[in-house]
Amino acid sequence: NHRGDTILVLDDNADEETYLQYDAFGNVVTNTGSFEPKYTFSTKEFLENAELYLYAYRPYDPLSGRWTQRDPIDYQDSVNLYQFCGNNPVNGIDISGLARVIIKYRIKEKGKYKNETKTFKKNTSAEEVTEFMESLPDHSITTFQVTGHADEDGITINYNQSDELFVTDDGKFATAEIDFTNVLKKKLAKSALIHLKGCNTARGNNSLVEQTSKLFPNARVKGAFFYIRGFVEDENGASSAWNSFPRTYKNGDWVRYFQPEHAMLF
Repeated sequence: NHRGDTILVLDDNADEETYLQYDAFGNVVTNTGSFEPKYTFSTKEFLENAELYLYAYRPYDPLSGRWTQRDPIDYQDSVNLYQFCGNNPVNGIDISGLARVIIKYRIKEKGKYKNETKTFKKNTSAEEVTEFMESLPDHSITTFQVTGHADEDGITINYNQSDELFVTDDGKFATAEIDFTNVLKKKLAKSALIHLKGCNTARGNNSLVEQTSKLFPNARVKGAFFYIRGFVEDENGASSAWNSFPRTYKNGDWVRYFQPEHAMLF
């Protein structure tokens, strides 16, 4: 589903061991087996004693449908600092409550290059991102990173999933309204990194990551072969995914690969 819930656990013989269902806020309503997986609703670890889900930046209480701590980006998203997915988890997800798009770039000041980072929060739009990139010097972007809900075909820019980046049939890297192709080709530095941090962005033949790497042959394009299990953020707000089996492509060929070890369907 759109959250990446663990719904089915298989045994060594690929037979069903546990089947799980959840309500919209993460409370388990069906559990047919004896095995309790560590990661369940929205790919997050469930702390049984506390009855909380451990997200990257703060715990979540499914019984009340609220975060237990205030939003780390304060009032930039809403006046309600504890609401989960805008109180609409049927249509929205909230991976960490922090950055969705991060752009790292180099600018020249007084004859010296300076590294800078621009962080867009989870309520940003594709238009805002492209406008910022247009303002940068050519070949200055060293990293273009998107963190969001994704599959083999596209990745969302904002938490309500209104802007999804995908590769079109006519070879454009775009949302429904905004074409990122030309501005990225102009602004990406040589061997820049395009990091599409979402579930399954590098999974299967002709995945989103593989297609994107063909559009930008001078860049490294990285994504996840499997489901993202968690995110942590550094002091700049940059997200790092763990246990996601990353793949990196260059000009249509993968250069790094990790094989999943556990049989879980989501």
